[in-house]
Amino acid sequence: MVLSFRMLKVKTMVNSKKMSRKTLFTTSRLIIDQLNDFFEDNETQIIKDIKMLFNPEVLEFLPSDWKNIKTEDQVENWLKRQLKESDLCLVELKGEKKIIGLLFLYYSKDNSDTLNIGYLLNKQYWGKGYASELLSCLIKKIKEQNNIERILAGVERDNKQSISLLKKCGFKESNLTASGSKSTYYELYTRTEE
Repeated sequence: MVLSFRMLKVKTMVNSKKMSRKTLFTTSRLIIDQLNDFFEDNETQIIKDIKMLFNPEVLEFLPSDWKNIKTEDQVENWLKRQLKESDLCLVELKGEKKIIGLLFLYYSKDNSDTLNIGYLLNKQYWGKGYASELLSCLIKKIKEQNNIERILAGVERDNKQSISLLKKCGFKESNLTASGSKSTYYELYTRTEE
């Protein structure tokens, strides 16, 4: 399958409340679907599944405004904001039609060859290799496509599990910093010198 991360901002009719999904890639156990701007199918179930992700342990190292999301209406409003800021992907278990996580793809406004990523998984699926499988396949697809030079991931310094995962997938600590932030950046260059 040819993966095109640049084609993701497809707009549909503004009057529609529906969101649609497009499969970006699959792994041996996962399906990664990009969620477009308007729900098309299973809107209620998508919101319920995402709401289940918002528990204190999953959100511990994520932005503070995410930690107060408790209702389905709040999830829907959060989804709308995320879809304006990023390409949001649903991480599903194959054969189960259940969302177990999210993948965020943010394109740099300053550098079109840079992709910022974020991810989260339901705590129930931690420690089973899903996050590693997700990131490894994402990196492979980006390398095959050859239109992204660098992948960046910001992570709080205390988030040892996520730092370990990024390093396992080949990321190196970057010299980028945000003043006053508890976060550090990890980067992976996807093109090799010839």
